[in-house]
Amino acid sequence: MTKTSPQSNHPDIEIYLKSVPIEQIETWLKQRFDSIENLKQSRKVKHYLITHSDQQIPVMVVENASKAFSSILFESDASPWAQDIDCAREAYQYFSKETRCIASGWNDGDEPDEWIAIDSEGEKNIIWKT
Repeated sequence: MTKTSPQSNHPDIEIYLKSVPIEQIETWLKQRFDSIENLKQSRKVKHYLITHSDQQIPVMVVENASKAFSSILFESDASPWAQDIDCAREAYQYFSKETRCIASGWNDGDEPDEWIAIDSEGEKNIIWKT
């Protein structure tokens, strides 16, 4: 993983959504971005190429990547979010389903199992061993 400072853009963005089918995630991507192209697909893993502000961003969605959570990985620092938490907040607003992201930017000394969970009760730091 690439190290980041707390204020810098993360080199990629990854969030986890609880109990959201991959079809609903794809609908969100279609509504949120300028365009979306389906690339390599399997039953549980889908790859897309999305366009945002004339930038192409590879995206990988893994359904049930960790227990009931699906993973969305935006493999670029050109996404509309500076950090994972920004994306997680937006996704929670859209889906109203528990959303998780890493609590930091993968810096030396950070707790790798420390995550932020967003749900109807707000945001809280949790320890989540994925």
